[in-house]
Amino acid sequence: MDNAAPPRSAGVVDDGQRAAGDELTARYSANRGAIVVERGRLEALADTLRTAGAPRPATPGAHVVVDARDDAVVGRVLHGCFHVARLVDKALAEDLLGERVDLDDDSFLDAERAQDTIDHLSSRRSVVHEWGEEELAALLGELDAGIALLTQLAGDDRQVLLFDPSGPGMIVEVFGELLVARHVAIVVPGMGTTVQNFEVSVADRARRLHRAASAHSSAPSVAVLAWLGYRAPGGLDLFDAAAERLAADGASALSTFVADLAGRTPSAHCSVVAHSYGSVVAGLAAHLHGLPVEDLVVLGSPGLGVAHASDLRLKPDGRVWAVRARHDPVTDVPSLQVGAVRLHGTSPYDVAFGCRIVAIDSEGHSSYLTGDDGVGVVARIVIGEDPR
Repeated sequence: MDNAAPPRSAGVVDDGQRAAGDELTARYSANRGAIVVERGRLEALADTLRTAGAPRPATPGAHVVVDARDDAVVGRVLHGCFHVARLVDKALAEDLLGERVDLDDDSFLDAERAQDTIDHLSSRRSVVHEWGEEELAALLGELDAGIALLTQLAGDDRQVLLFDPSGPGMIVEVFGELLVARHVAIVVPGMGTTVQNFEVSVADRARRLHRAASAHSSAPSVAVLAWLGYRAPGGLDLFDAAAERLAADGASALSTFVADLAGRTPSAHCSVVAHSYGSVVAGLAAHLHGLPVEDLVVLGSPGLGVAHASDLRLKPDGRVWAVRARHDPVTDVPSLQVGAVRLHGTSPYDVAFGCRIVAIDSEGHSSYLTGDDGVGVVARIVIGEDPR
């Protein structure tokens, strides 16, 4: 069955379309401005830390000890620099150096990092003396990487529909001309995705999918959205991942977003393409709230949180696809149980689940939208074709 929408007539743009286009342009512009502000925040913190890290004159005769911490501490993954910068910026603005700051945040590592930074900036000793050169260099390197990312996102060619850098952050970017697209796909990422790695993860995959899908049609007819509109569990947040707490929160956000998008592009063929833990988010969204899409595509899925494809509420005649790469260990997760409970429901790769299963030649859990085979298969689905 081909669910592709009929071609739009090449008529004059009406007032409603023009107003919607103006609103979209305004949102892109506003988010570009917010990104520039956030970049300034990171630049200011990096400058402050570089100044604080410079060796200061020691008291004559004093023995200065540089705290060279062990590799486990120095090598700690610091994915929260956006949030740390925001919290430290607040403390600096309110002149709270030297005090315990009520960080009011549920991200423990970010809160601890921010308090450490505030404490070190309050001391009379060099940050290097407090942390060790390696850890200061690691934090500065992460800040510089964040600044480089925000510089890219602030470019005139980027279409950022949502930007929220607090906590792990949320961001949605559009590739293609959204309001005139005949085919619209929303890419939902999985665990470990943050604003800070957005460019090299979900944005890169969405860009690849947009190019591949556009090759099957005229370029302006396809739009792909990189949707980081929920707080994805971190790479070590196994309890949150198994308990589906963050997936349930993301499911509500995704359903609302897709419904709003469907209202903006009522004639478009719409798909949700969800990778890994993102498929749990998409499955719960379809089950609990409904997803007004023609196609739901899951890649390397640990399960959709339901027992059968019929539990998912899509558009009439909506299709559910389960794409599986070779040697992907995540696709075996649904076979695990905690007591009598099967994690994330029945595997979509089980024939009994009732969806359309597609095997691809790509290998590994991260290959689905990076290798030509996987991208090509998904591109055909999002333009309404059957790739089998």
